[in-house]
Amino acid sequence: AKCATPVDLIKIKRSDFERYIENSKSAKETLMFRWKARTLADAKAFIRLQTNLKSVELSKGDVVYREGEMGKSMYFVDEECGGELEVKHGDVTVHKYGQGESFGESSLLLEKPRSSTVTCISEKCLLHEMMGADFLAFLETSPDTKAALLNMCRKRLFKKAVKKYSMEHNRGFTNEDLKKAFELADTNKCGILDYDDVKRLMHAMDPSIPESEIMELMKFIDVDMDGKLSFREFKRLFRSFEFQQ
Repeated sequence: AKCATPVDLIKIKRSDFERYIENSKSAKETLMFRWKARTLADAKAFIRLQTNLKSVELSKGDVVYREGEMGKSMYFVDEECGGELEVKHGDVTVHKYGQGESFGESSLLLEKPRSSTVTCISEKCLLHEMMGADFLAFLETSPDTKAALLNMCRKRLFKKAVKKYSMEHNRGFTNEDLKKAFELADTNKCGILDYDDVKRLMHAMDPSIPESEIMELMKFIDVDMDGKLSFREFKRLFRSFEFQQ
């Protein structure tokens, strides 16, 4: 690392840092959370530097892709003039993409059909498209970037599974609804989700998801690495790792 401007730093010995982390579970969780956020942000920034991106201009109502289609590309929303795009599962709006965000990676990485329909809802949208073959070829040269994006895709699939579960129980996507979804998924009523609970959620959405993928998902979302998903960790999944809302 090299300073671009004057900065003040505090040097902490490894022994002091490890003692601090050992005595503060919340500090350890926060640092792990921020490390994952930075890793993903770095991966996306690395892809943006590629020269084989094609600009795509859309008008309000134009569809980028539809749920069920096989993926052929991934996209970045332009950081200045990107506009806003709506994400729907079926007829339900579950998310919106804005400036600087990326989407479309999951279908390419996991070799599955598109899990949503994405539509431009601004007067104009500006995207940068990377063809699937170029995207996958690039990732083969950068294993760390591939790992970070795979974890992002797993997180998105888990969020989709939770939202589907919530809808099936006549709930929505408010904080209270998500808390209720967590409580319903907690079959042992012990305040945590174990591997079997997470597997049940994922297979309710898509029975074809291999257990190896669910195990990798569990490793990623289990921030404190105790083999279980607390409600604190669960809530964090519904905040963006990229932007630390």
